[in-house]
Amino acid sequence: VAGVSLATNIIAEMLAYDLAPAGLVFAGPCLVGKEIPLERLIKPGTHVAVVFTDDAAAEEVKMYGQEASLSAAADLQLFIDDYYKVAAPFRSLLGKSIAEKRYNDHLSLLRQRKLPSLIVVGNEEKVIDPDYLDSVSLPIWRDRIVKIPGASHLVQVDQPATFNTAVYDF
Repeated sequence: VAGVSLATNIIAEMLAYDLAPAGLVFAGPCLVGKEIPLERLIKPGTHVAVVFTDDAAAEEVKMYGQEASLSAAADLQLFIDDYYKVAAPFRSLLGKSIAEKRYNDHLSLLRQRKLPSLIVVGNEEKVIDPDYLDSVSLPIWRDRIVKIPGASHLVQVDQPATFNTAVYDF
């Protein structure tokens, strides 16, 4: 099972149930737990709040898209278009559940399930601290987090060939 950004949280939440994949791929992960609270992984000054807002202004979405990806302007417009395809109230309800801390300890779930996990981050990550999982003990494939140069949060968009190779090797 593979996920990017907030989808990594959804995958981690599913681990509390009967999900039994052969492995997990977390790209631009936002995994949280008792030892790594949400506040620690988000970089200050970003426009990540648009992810939890149903009616963000176009300029705010654009700014977040520029932080999340280093790719060309054509990809930025696709990002903006996709942002507005998400039906309300999904984003605001997601934000509310996070504010109320209605989520599991993702790091503990990963350790309990012991599923092989590929974690991929961009070396030029602008949204999430790319090093926040470095000191956390997890069942990570080859005992290392894959850090891809020339990529930010949406590593699969910024460096698709390198990302695809990492997933293929995994």
